[in-house]
Amino acid sequence: MAECVTLLPDVVAQYNATVCGGAEQGDEPQFPVYVRVLVTLTCSVILTVGIVGNVLVPLVIWRNRELRNSTNFFLLNLSLADLCVLLLCMPQVLVEVHTRPEVWVLGKTICEYRAAHPGPSPWALGTTF
Repeated sequence: MAECVTLLPDVVAQYNATVCGGAEQGDEPQFPVYVRVLVTLTCSVILTVGIVGNVLVPLVIWRNRELRNSTNFFLLNLSLADLCVLLLCMPQVLVEVHTRPEVWVLGKTICEYRAAHPGPSPWALGTTF
């Protein structure tokens, strides 16, 4: 928690100095409204379709005995992993788009998780495809 609290003002100050041309401490950058609306709609569609699809995969495999083979168990694990990524990453994106950069509203646990896992690695994404 201490790292998140101490590093966050430095990141915001650096962002203000480089992107905003040396803006003062009170002038925090914010996304334009059209960007926030577009990101919210896109994330909402991805979140809805992803949750519905990834919940249906285990249900279909569980209800049909013929589908219980090693290939479908691999797909089951993949859908559960994708569901975890959707539920952990998408809400963070939505909150970060709609709040000021120096404010962290998601709590200590998510802050520590985010510091340890800043995003999905290209290696992990490449191996799932």
